[in-house]
Amino acid sequence: MGMRKEHIPRIALDGGVCSGKTEGCKMLLRELPKYGVTPFVVPELATHIFTNGVSIAEIMKDSTACARFQRQMVRGQLQHEQMWHEFAALHPGTRKVLICDRGVLSNMAYNDPKDFRMMLRSLGLCIADCMEARYDAVIHLVTAAEGAEAFYNLDNPTRHETALEAARTNDARVLAAWTGHEHLGIINNFERDQNGNKVQISFKRKMELLLQHALAALGVPDSLEIERKFLVILGTDPNIFPVHTALTPIKQVYLFSGDKQITQRVRERKYGAEGEDGKVFVFTEKKKVTARTCIETERIITLQEYRNLLKERDPRRDVVRKCRYAFVWEGQYFQLDVITHPKSMVLLEIPLIDEDTKIVLPPFVSIVKEVTGDKRYSNSNIAAGKCPGYKI
Repeated sequence: MGMRKEHIPRIALDGGVCSGKTEGCKMLLRELPKYGVTPFVVPELATHIFTNGVSIAEIMKDSTACARFQRQMVRGQLQHEQMWHEFAALHPGTRKVLICDRGVLSNMAYNDPKDFRMMLRSLGLCIADCMEARYDAVIHLVTAAEGAEAFYNLDNPTRHETALEAARTNDARVLAAWTGHEHLGIINNFERDQNGNKVQISFKRKMELLLQHALAALGVPDSLEIERKFLVILGTDPNIFPVHTALTPIKQVYLFSGDKQITQRVRERKYGAEGEDGKVFVFTEKKKVTARTCIETERIITLQEYRNLLKERDPRRDVVRKCRYAFVWEGQYFQLDVITHPKSMVLLEIPLIDEDTKIVLPPFVSIVKEVTGDKRYSNSNIAAGKCPGYKI
């Protein structure tokens, strides 16, 4: 997939049945201009198709027809998004965003993953092309069937999930398709109190959280990275976790910077153990603000840009090699890094949009200690050989 000539950020707004996507798109169209951002909503293609004569129920009776239908859906969605990108590029203004009502990978929730990958390859694409390379962020709105059952309905005539359990299953499959994206936000139908207990929230609050996630993804007012980090026992095997995990092997190289407060790096991120689902190259710059927060700017770069930047490698820092396992637990998005070089170590991170967000750690991960704010456990200091690892 070619790089976009004018970078207009894309946010895939996804979720299960009756999750609030339609109202969320309307809200973002109304609210984002107040923050100096011009939004363009790319309408959901499926709704357009199913309200104009196409019956998914009839198509699903024939497996061959279903496969051809899904291929046309993806092709149509790619063309649809490109058309809206061109509209946005013609529009005056310097700060714009495409809000995509569902992203390409949502289609994988309705297909066998292997068949879906084959279909992408027939279009000259891979999973990596449909993740960070296409969408700067993904925001998943959880179905009302999960925690707000009283508000679950089938008012939209294109919905065919009639049972709550079916809606929950569909929601989980859509979320699993996006697990592995570096910037995935999950908006549940609850928040946690100071004791970690779930408290159901209003739909108004859900929309407030959506706006907060969208602004954070756009770097308004600043591109902040907020996270908590934990040292995990060595030998932890994510392959036996009782949840779906997405693997992305990472090679991370630090660049020379004349400012001690700023770190710059490039990453090669593979999808799948051997990169069978493709790879992306990313340039990142970070400036620390507080113990849990950094101002972070990030962009996808070409292979040639990556090779050129490698020439600016900081000789004082080693290459960091790790396997990142992303997973969802209790509506929270975790990333577990199994570092193999230059020091063997396992770290668990959870990205947040608010420093005060209450989290609940997964019981199947054995935590040694929290290292949030301990700069010795930053990847930069791991690369510099300054991390104590498991030493007291």
